[in-house]
Amino acid sequence: MKDETEGKIVVEMPNGTCTIILNASKKDFSEYPEMTFVETNGYISIEAEHYALNKKATNEQGNVNQFQVLEGYGKTLSALKAFPTTEYFTPGKDAPYLQYQFVVQEAGEYELELYMQPSNPVRTDYTLFCGIQANEDDTAIVNVLPEGYRVDDVNWAVGVLNNIHKHISTIKCKAGLNTLRVYAVSPGFVLEKLVIYPQGKKPANSYLGPTETYYVGK
Repeated sequence: MKDETEGKIVVEMPNGTCTIILNASKKDFSEYPEMTFVETNGYISIEAEHYALNKKATNEQGNVNQFQVLEGYGKTLSALKAFPTTEYFTPGKDAPYLQYQFVVQEAGEYELELYMQPSNPVRTDYTLFCGIQANEDDTAIVNVLPEGYRVDDVNWAVGVLNNIHKHISTIKCKAGLNTLRVYAVSPGFVLEKLVIYPQGKKPANSYLGPTETYYVGK
């Protein structure tokens, strides 16, 4: 998979030239399908609309549930929102999902950080759910709002000021190609970005989050 090559950079100086020798590693990712993200600098960063699959679902009435791209919405590229906007969905039945593909070098536990619009929940129990499934593991239904969340508390205020809400879940990854599905569950779930990194090795904080990493076909 690795092809070790030696590169040279020639820099012109006032009194002559200077040659710098660089050892570079050229990697071939052609074995992976289109839209597969590759771990870079210890993490993977994915804009929500760069999914490998946007899977629709049909409810009992025959209506189609689906994620749609909100162009230009959010802090970076865009966002994905589930329609109809007033419905609750059940993964495995009528819930649409977004599927992402990514490659990591080492197997183990990773953190999945979801960047979402700072939506307020539609119910007074202050919950906002989505479903997360890594590879063939069971789908976990997670509340992306912190425990004790209220519209007038510190978490709410920070989300409004930063125009983003974040939630971290733990997923298990295998070395090589992995698949991640994010299911719509509650109304108001709007996904903007995903960041994946080894547990305990979170990238440095920044206002926009880590720049999107390389994907096959980019």
